[in-house]
Amino acid sequence: MRTLLFAAVLGLVVGSCASLAGAAPARSTQLSDAPFAFGDRLAFGVRNDPPDLGWMSESGVPWAARYTYLAGGVNTGKGWATWSAEPGRYATEYADRSLAAGFIPVFSYYQLQQSTPATGGSERERDLNNLADPNTMRAYFDDFRLLMRSLSAARIAIVHVEPDLWGYLEQSRPDAERIVAKVRASGDAEVAGEPDTAAGFAQALLDLRDRYAPHVLLAVHASAWAAGPDPVVSGGSLDAVSLGTATARFIRTLERPGHQWDLVFHDIIDRDAAAAETKVLGRSWWDPSDRTVPNFTRWLAFVRALSSGLDRRIVVWQVPVGNQRYRTMDNTEGHYQDNRAEYFLAHPDLLVAAGIGAVLFGPGTPEGTWYLDARHDGVTSPDPVSSFGCDRCNAEVPRFADDDGGFLRIAVGAYYKGGGVSLAR
Repeated sequence: MRTLLFAAVLGLVVGSCASLAGAAPARSTQLSDAPFAFGDRLAFGVRNDPPDLGWMSESGVPWAARYTYLAGGVNTGKGWATWSAEPGRYATEYADRSLAAGFIPVFSYYQLQQSTPATGGSERERDLNNLADPNTMRAYFDDFRLLMRSLSAARIAIVHVEPDLWGYLEQSRPDAERIVAKVRASGDAEVAGEPDTAAGFAQALLDLRDRYAPHVLLAVHASAWAAGPDPVVSGGSLDAVSLGTATARFIRTLERPGHQWDLVFHDIIDRDAAAAETKVLGRSWWDPSDRTVPNFTRWLAFVRALSSGLDRRIVVWQVPVGNQRYRTMDNTEGHYQDNRAEYFLAHPDLLVAAGIGAVLFGPGTPEGTWYLDARHDGVTSPDPVSSFGCDRCNAEVPRFADDDGGFLRIAVGAYYKGGGVSLAR
């Protein structure tokens, strides 16, 4: 039996919606009194690379935000700074166009692991070794400074700093002040007051933001797997609350009183469940009935502990787009099924109760399902297929060429039309 009734999504009627796309919120971070960057209602956005802005504007959905990646490495000659004739202009134009269209620009700044020398076999080793290399770190601070200068005129922009890095650091040691990072030793004069630790690295980034782009909000990333067993994919028993609390405690070691991360991002899985089940990624589907694990309730307990431990709302990022409603979703590349988008849109009140303030949908791998016609295959309507908890129930005939059959634009549009769910509690 399917657990999400599409009629429930279309029938949401609550409150009124607000947007802060035109102004930066105050620097306070307390959940009890801070204005949330995306507004006072649970907000939704999507990964939206530069050529795709037209889809957002034409979708009829008042999306809160759009995000894209800045990657390629700080010293490789291939990083984001080289993606435009004028170094840095790529980010400036993305921010300007986003704000002009009414969307908050979000950048996932993913540079450290891709930089040289990147010694070591795993991503974790490459991150830790680059962090301990003074030459790499000097180039890193130069690159981050360029980004801040490029966004200095933006009314608001969000930079999501190094997804995965902080999880690798937490795995290394639960205290960021005991992890080596060449900050002062990098020779960069503007961060010379910070120690050569991971905590000093975090503070150095906040320092550079304060100096060059005070309207930019910086987001740290909280990985579900950083403190122990992963509540996202583990089929075994675990204490989700303790894991969320431990990760919140680690993030606190990156901060000082009055100098904290503005936002906390968190991801669940980098691909749709039907695609992930072909890989060795644990149990990729979540059981919405809670009879087996992993499931939604256990994950929400983790997020609630994380949010409570930091007294900040959580932005859930890179959420798989797939659904189990439309015939388009036949579990081929670009059309893989997942049940998280449907669950989230059916239960926005549960997300808010867990401390979530925004959800950003987007594929993390090339084969992932997109919300637009990324495959350029038009409106597709193959026969329904059987998948997790869903025996050929993806029977709805799509009317959009979107690779997800149009579910995301329809369901998020219905959510906003209904008024949204207030973050007040």
